[in-house]
Amino acid sequence: IGCASNPAPRSSRPVCQAVEQYKQIRAGMTRDEVYHLLGKPQGGMDQGFKDVVTEVWVGPSDRYGVAKRLAVLFGSDGRVAQVEQDTVVMK
Repeated sequence: IGCASNPAPRSSRPVCQAVEQYKQIRAGMTRDEVYHLLGKPQGGMDQGFKDVVTEVWVGPSDRYGVAKRLAVLFGSDGRVAQVEQDTVVMK
């Protein structure tokens, strides 16, 4: 999923907005800063260490049913330790 520099069709603007928001997430940000940009996550998983968790956001799908997924690993200090993006096919 990409966002061209040309104006996007109305139907794909939310996809581009999600992609742009995902790009703003950086190591060291607090959980509150991430939530302010993205809202609450759609899912999460405990990493087996006290207070270490990965939380997941999935953006809207494009016209082909492909969506961007963002996984953010928060360390025990509540700050972003790692950010991973990939794509998923929504059915």
